[in-house]
Amino acid sequence: MAQEAAGGGMSRRTRVVRTLLYVLAFGLLGLSAALFYQTYAPDLRFWLAQQELSSQLPPLPAVESVSASSAATPTIDLTGWESQDAAFWKSLKMGDAFGRIVSKDAGVDAVVLKGATQANLALGPAWISTTDLPGLTGNCAISGHRVTHGHPFRHLEKVKLGDTIYIYSPYRRYAYEVDRILRVTPSHVEVIAHTEEPRLTLTTCDPPGRAIKRLVVQAHLIEVVLTKTDKSGS
Repeated sequence: MAQEAAGGGMSRRTRVVRTLLYVLAFGLLGLSAALFYQTYAPDLRFWLAQQELSSQLPPLPAVESVSASSAATPTIDLTGWESQDAAFWKSLKMGDAFGRIVSKDAGVDAVVLKGATQANLALGPAWISTTDLPGLTGNCAISGHRVTHGHPFRHLEKVKLGDTIYIYSPYRRYAYEVDRILRVTPSHVEVIAHTEEPRLTLTTCDPPGRAIKRLVVQAHLIEVVLTKTDKSGS
């Protein structure tokens, strides 16, 4: 009888230990799932959003499919700009697909959203709506994450002076040549101020994952190539 009682006691202890191990295992599984979601869900949302945003734009040509003009006589084709690009951009709501940014040197090829709100920046690089549109004048500023949320500007520091950055609208490819790279504190908002010269300014956090400073890449317009026409642009 004593042995049976002892055996029963061991059995109960075994069941308790087994239950605790199950609870611990499921707890660790839940924690792992939560960490996985926290780590990868923002990137997944970014990827899905980019697919949806791409569908809002006409098919955009690859960089190689658009003939560039001679460097000695660059093309600046803005004929019909007001009825084409300007009308398109002004018709957009905040969060709509603004265009596409491509930089081979920085590994960037992403759809740009209209309006650099926190919600929009989680889905892609975004045009700062208080700045200018790409065109004959003005400073077009685009911001993007360097870590998390798809990190579209992760390798922006790889851009060098003289590199080319492309902005695609539904009608044109704008080519900008990098001429200035700097790091400033967030209070230096003059980097996105209006300019008479047509310019592009890209901004992201610096160092990666911290907002102590801003990495700023600036470029001047060197070429505008027409990629699509319509009757209103004639």
